[in-house]
Amino acid sequence: MSSNTHSFSYVQPTIVSLLILSSFIYLLSVARSLAHHLFYAGLIGQILVGMIYARPLANILKPEWEQTILDFGYLGLLLVVFEGGLETRLDFLAVKSNLFLSSVIGITGIITPIGLSIILCSFGFKFNLLESFTMGASLSATSLGTTFAILSSHGEYQLNKSRMGTILVGAALLDDISGLVIASVIEKLGNLGQQNLP
Repeated sequence: MSSNTHSFSYVQPTIVSLLILSSFIYLLSVARSLAHHLFYAGLIGQILVGMIYARPLANILKPEWEQTILDFGYLGLLLVVFEGGLETRLDFLAVKSNLFLSSVIGITGIITPIGLSIILCSFGFKFNLLESFTMGASLSATSLGTTFAILSSHGEYQLNKSRMGTILVGAALLDDISGLVIASVIEKLGNLGQQNLP
C-alpha cells in the first residue's frame, strides 16, 4: 500500500493555542454583550477585542489564524448582507419622501468627507488636490454589512423592518455604490499618473 504524500497530517494543538483561541472567542461574546448594554453597539466591543488580539496591538493571534478569521469574516459579511437584503422592506423606499430622505443622507455621507478633506488637507496641510480627494473618498464609503449588523443587533425593536432602518439601508447602499465608483476612478487616475512619470 503506497502512502499518499499529499495528505494533511494532524498536529495536535498546544494548550497555549487552545487557550488563546478559546479566550478570543469567549471575549468576543463578552465584549459584544458589554458594549450592547453600555451603548447599544455590540459590534464595537468585538472590533476592540479584534484590535487587541491582532496585529495593531498585542499580536497574540498567529498570522495564519488571522487569515482564517478574515476569510470566515468575509463569508459572514456576505451572509449578513444577504439576510439584510431579504429582511429590508423596500416598499418604504417606494414612497418619494423616504427615497428623497435616503438620497439626501447618502449624498451628504459622500460630499461631507470629501469636501472636508479637500479643505483641510489641501489648504491646511498642503497636499495636492488628488491626494486630498483620495483621502476624502476613502472616508466616504460606509459599510452596508455594518449597517445591517447594527440594525439586526436590536432585534427586539425590529429596526431593519422600520421606516428609519430602510432609509438608512438605502443611504448606505447609495454610499457604497458611489464609493466603489469613486475608488475605480481614483485607481484609473493613479494609473494615468504613473504612466506620465518620466
